[in-house]
Amino acid sequence: MQYQWLLSIIVLALAILYASAYKPTKFGKEVVCEGCHAFVAESAKLMNRKHTSRDKIETQIKDALKRTCDTEHLRAYEFSPPNMKKVCDYWATEYKKEITQVFKEYSDPEEREIALCFDVTDACIGVDRSNFRINKYKGPSRKAVREQTGKSKMTGKKKESADDEKEKAKKEEL
Repeated sequence: MQYQWLLSIIVLALAILYASAYKPTKFGKEVVCEGCHAFVAESAKLMNRKHTSRDKIETQIKDALKRTCDTEHLRAYEFSPPNMKKVCDYWATEYKKEITQVFKEYSDPEEREIALCFDVTDACIGVDRSNFRINKYKGPSRKAVREQTGKSKMTGKKKESADDEKEKAKKEEL
């Protein structure tokens, strides 16, 4: 009986430790990643075309959350426009707070994509876009993701700095 209790605690701890930052969905990881990319790219186009620099960023973000997921904007992506609309709507509703935060902090679309899709949500960590046939965009470079987030594009693990490695080695010596 004690072993079952201990095993339950270990399983729960591992589940918490390895829990993904993006919210549960019925969509596959590739679709969620493509939806994140599409939301960032299409909202940038809308924000640049419709708004002036005098418009408040909050107004621009609010408008982007409402208008980005129109099927007309989602025809150039890997998955069908109806599926892209569904996943875009998922992003606009489930990640409203995160999108607002990232869009306020970053103005460059690539930086926004890295922050939202790789850092804040991990939605694109481990997604290999090289087999996508329609949308040939490979995503931000591994170097850009690493520089902005400190994470690997494929594993999502943080790379330890040289100082961290030295400190770890000192602790092991003691």
